[in-house]
Amino acid sequence: MLFVKLISLVTVLRVAISVYLGRKNKGNISPYDHIVYENATPVDIVVPMYNESDVILKTLKSLSVINYSNFRVIVIDDGSTDDSLQLVERNFGQYDNFVILSQTNLGKAEALNNAISASTGEIIICIDADTLVKPNIINSFLPYFDNKDVAAVAGYVKVGNRINLITKIQNIEYVTNQNYVRSIFDSVNGILVVPGAVGAFRTSIIKQVGGYSSGTLTEDSDLTFRIIKRGFVIKNSLDAIGFTEAPATLKMFCRQRVRWIVGNLQVLTKYRNSFFLMRINFLGTLSFHILGSLI
Repeated sequence: MLFVKLISLVTVLRVAISVYLGRKNKGNISPYDHIVYENATPVDIVVPMYNESDVILKTLKSLSVINYSNFRVIVIDDGSTDDSLQLVERNFGQYDNFVILSQTNLGKAEALNNAISASTGEIIICIDADTLVKPNIINSFLPYFDNKDVAAVAGYVKVGNRINLITKIQNIEYVTNQNYVRSIFDSVNGILVVPGAVGAFRTSIIKQVGGYSSGTLTEDSDLTFRIIKRGFVIKNSLDAIGFTEAPATLKMFCRQRVRWIVGNLQVLTKYRNSFFLMRINFLGTLSFHILGSLI
């Protein structure tokens, strides 16, 4: 009975905080809706892949038609055992703005870091190999970086493979939970995860904080914590949309969520001594997320 009351209290708190922050952020969620950014800033889009032969060509096709002139796509293969690398080389090797790299299997974090090391762009956009984007993806991210304090911008992730009940429910969760939480905490610099599926970073800062870490199972969360720890600003773009492949079976879904839970616990443990050095807004956000994980 006590547990039920506790859960009810947490639910009420979540709703109240969400409404408060939602009103505070009202009218300022997407301030760049009507800005057309000049095609000048060099941008690199990084795509790590491992055994992605079923999806990688569709992803790269969506990147090849981006309506921005000064960008490159850096694809890095993490020692795939299928024909992912051969497919990419055969279909995109002739593109002048595509750079194709490969490494032995060292993991996603190391693949991302090696691609970032090869980057010459001022802004890096990291995209999963199974994520499709719209042609305006760069223009949706860039204006936020006019503010020199902004180190990263979270994209808006939707489920692209809504093929059964499991994936359709996940899409609702992405829109009403993950994306909504990022949008309401944008105004207090309380975004805790720049999603690996689609997110943008200022290159100098991502290198300054050491890039991605292979020490946790959620490298995107780990990197976000280090950026916040350094006092930089993280924003959220409602227009930078990525359509990702969600787990389509219960087994795959459970495996993903266990990885997320374990990885986030690793991150919380890793940075437990730094919490009180961060802004009070961040501490409030962290408490909200921890309480929210109970329901």
